[in-house]
Amino acid sequence: MTTLNALVALLRDAARLLARFWPKLAAWYCLGWGVNTLMSQVSTVLGGERWLVLSTSLFIIGVVAWVGCLVMMIHSLQPGLSEVGRGGPETAVPGTVTPIGDRTDILLSVLGPVIAVYSAWGLAEDQVAKLLTANLALHGLDARSYSINLSQFRFWLGVAVVAWVVKRIAGAIDRRKPGNLPAGVELVADGASVLALFVVINQLTSQLMDWLEGRMLWRWGAELRRSLLDLLPSLPYLDLPELVGAFLDVLPGAVADSVLYPLFWLALTAAVFGWRDFEGRDLLTGTRLESVASHLNDSPATRLGLFVTGELREKYVPVLRALRLIWASGGQFIGAYVVAVALVNLVTGVFRVGSVWWIGPRPIDQTLAYVPLLDLVTGLLSQLLLVAVYGAAFDAALRASARGGIRRPVFSGR
Repeated sequence: MTTLNALVALLRDAARLLARFWPKLAAWYCLGWGVNTLMSQVSTVLGGERWLVLSTSLFIIGVVAWVGCLVMMIHSLQPGLSEVGRGGPETAVPGTVTPIGDRTDILLSVLGPVIAVYSAWGLAEDQVAKLLTANLALHGLDARSYSINLSQFRFWLGVAVVAWVVKRIAGAIDRRKPGNLPAGVELVADGASVLALFVVINQLTSQLMDWLEGRMLWRWGAELRRSLLDLLPSLPYLDLPELVGAFLDVLPGAVADSVLYPLFWLALTAAVFGWRDFEGRDLLTGTRLESVASHLNDSPATRLGLFVTGELREKYVPVLRALRLIWASGGQFIGAYVVAVALVNLVTGVFRVGSVWWIGPRPIDQTLAYVPLLDLVTGLLSQLLLVAVYGAAFDAALRASARGGIRRPVFSGR
């Protein structure tokens, strides 16, 4: 099968899923958008002079609700995926699925990784930009009254620490006496800790880059780069050194946004549906090394390490291991999938630009009024198409990887 054939098949399957499930997808999206917008508006009204903690908490609740609804959009496609629910060890390479359970369990399992991926690609900045727009409309240029401030490093570090502690306490209560309240608190605290942590990481990264740019080693590297580019010939009507330099500047970001980001979302989709590759220790089962590993796991240092890294191993490592499922699907599948996501982004981008051109220039008050509605329509179109592509691609990845050497997993869920 050529890449073009794989692309056509993927788009066809995505269209089939979209035609069948678009009411559920739209309902989940609108619910998340509505809660997110409501929390942002209330946060804006409260402001940041007296109610900074409450305003920030409402903002975080809105983000968690938004991301949680995106996860539920993906999960709602399960009845339409032909490979989900099938089983059988067709090949020798091990792979299995740990049953996730109900919607709350699914959210507790994958919400943190989803927010982490989103934040790594600018979720915090996008959400804050929308919130700042609302603050600008209400408070004008009085920045002291704004309900959020990402420059407060200690505040966001405190939010991350407190949220992590609350999450552990709520999780312990939920395990002893399961209920919607402790599970909900654990869910919000989990999202808050990850989001706040990435805000802190972004600030530290920015400060580190500012420090590096002032070092002599950085300047030597920049001079060496310029010297190497100057070795390139200048062609008529074309400044080749400048062109190559500009290409090298945009290449990392383009690869991250156009290739890595879609692949991580496909890995997250696999996590939503319960894909789990075997851990390394599972390969020791039945061998002489199993007793050695069991003895090591009983040592105090090992137990402490397992406790500290438990969440990382249970939530984040499976997402990274799901990339193995994608890799085993083959280059043609990966190419078709990346192109399909690029086409969706192109369509939604053209739609937004065309809508702004059709509306035309408006006064600032009218612009601030219609931008949220335009965001809703554009985001709805974008997420409907993207989620359908994610679901179709995951289904295709299971078929392709089963032929390529990964056992088709048995899925369980509601």
